Amino acid sequence: MKPVILITCPTELELAYIFSSKLESDKFDIHYLVSGVGVPSTVFSLTKAILSLKPQFVFQLGIAGSYDNSLNLGEIVELRSDTYAGLGAIDADGRFMKLSELNLTEKTRGFQFHDELTNPQLVFNKNLRSVNALTVNSTSGESKQIIQLMQNYPLAQIETMESAPVFSLCMGQIPFSCVRAISNKVEPRDRSKWQIPLALGNLSEFCHNQLPEFLETL
Repeated sequence: MKPVILITCPTELELAYIFSSKLESDKFDIHYLVSGVGVPSTVFSLTKAILSLKPQFVFQLGIAGSYDNSLNLGEIVELRSDTYAGLGAIDADGRFMKLSELNLTEKTRGFQFHDELTNPQLVFNKNLRSVNALTVNSTSGESKQIIQLMQNYPLAQIETMESAPVFSLCMGQIPFSCVRAISNKVEPRDRSKWQIPLALGNLSEFCHNQLPEFLETL
């Protein structure tokens, strides 16, 4: 029985666009998972997949919004860190406090929570920019909300709705890589400016060129 590589995307659209033709490997069984949008769906579906398939490596692929003006639309990036946005408390003066400030990051059932989750083994750092991500429950589309997020998380460069759970579930247990294509700037919501086909087209090209080569190194 061949070891398993798990490739997951949040939506059917992303998976179908990126892998219009599925990857093939003589060394691995490649499984594809549509995790669903958002943290709850991703935690549920990815946990089930990891427990049943016991993958040797997990890839998460999809689109993202960018806070960083130096990132171009359509650019492919690999996530070196991620943070769950809004996880903490609001003080009486309106100041946001992270869990670490509240002394609520103690180790529980073998899991040590950190405000910032990191991937120490980036696999595409020679080819892609590595970035800091922020996982949100609602995509940012209003000026005051965006300003507040950037004040709370000044190091965040991109925004997703699903990447932090991959860090939480895999970090220290299963090698993984989260790769995203920039489809839009994080700014007041205007879908006419979004470049989803460009982002997914570039991500598809990257995956078909780079993933088979990487799998040969495992």
